[in-house]
Amino acid sequence: MKYIRKGTEPTSLATYRASANRNSESLYEDYPDKDDLRRQLLQEQGCICCYCMQRISNEVDATSGQFKIKIEHWAPQSIYNGQDGKPDRRLDYSNLLGACRGNEGQPEHLHHCDTRKGDTEIKINPTLPICEQQIYYSFSGEVLSRDPEITRDLNETLNLNMQTLRNNRKARWDAVKDSLMRRMPKGTWTVALLEREVRALTQINAQRQYKEYVVFLVFLLKQKAVQAK
Repeated sequence: MKYIRKGTEPTSLATYRASANRNSESLYEDYPDKDDLRRQLLQEQGCICCYCMQRISNEVDATSGQFKIKIEHWAPQSIYNGQDGKPDRRLDYSNLLGACRGNEGQPEHLHHCDTRKGDTEIKINPTLPICEQQIYYSFSGEVLSRDPEITRDLNETLNLNMQTLRNNRKARWDAVKDSLMRRMPKGTWTVALLEREVRALTQINAQRQYKEYVVFLVFLLKQKAVQAK
């Protein structure tokens, strides 16, 4: 999970919020300029999912006809809607994130990220800098935490340790290792080499994209750097 520094909201969202009927049950659904919102979230997040860090985009899937990004409410709309003493966060830009489709339409045990989370509240919040310190990773692709509540978020609510995601992370790590081995075939990677790789991975590219699973890869590289010292 990568920390998301929230920026300026789209003008269209601020304009709509200023005039919208806050008592409407379809307040968010009636916001007409979601293209603006999708574009802003993609740019802000470097085109990776707020939870699993897979690639997301504003393209439409030819099979499903759906955008390859979902607009996620971290604090669920069904709870944070101005009722029962809860604040209304349906149009709160700090509460809006870009997520992957999370295997939407497939059997429930394959769902992950927002598709799995639904209306469940979670503790870990990608918009808080501490989120990256609350998680660590194994070389086999597991996402882990020492906090029991966050462990539940990762394993149950978001399903981030489903086998497919673990395999995908491991495959990306294997690709990084192969690249390093081509430069230092004996596998005695220097701290300088590993730190250069970290710097390269943390840079956003010309298409305003981060590498998929970037925080996972950087975490493992830093572990290797500690071992190399």
